[in-house]
Amino acid sequence: MALVAVTGVGTDERELGIARYVRADAGGASQGPLAKGAEFAIVVADAWQRRGIGDLLLQCLRNAAIIAGVTELGGITLATNSGMIRLARRLGFEISPEPDDWTVRRIVWRATASVS
Repeated sequence: MALVAVTGVGTDERELGIARYVRADAGGASQGPLAKGAEFAIVVADAWQRRGIGDLLLQCLRNAAIIAGVTELGGITLATNSGMIRLARRLGFEISPEPDDWTVRRIVWRATASVS
């Protein structure tokens, strides 16, 4: 699933950000930390950060995942990406250190968590 935020009309249309998830079982065998769910990624263009685009994309992506029956949605972010960490916490994601890499944090939302 991929969601794209755009602005403009016709040939003047510009991409502001994209959020996507891939189900853990999409490639066959379900394994790893999100065997019951999906890995997600989100990117917002530098000029459009801190304007609510990431918040809206992640909320919509999570809602689409719920409708598709995904029970866990997770990804990683740099430990220094305080904006993403704040956003994830606000939307009910759990933040934890990645065991083998101190420079990143794992972000996971589970269906039992509260939905904003």
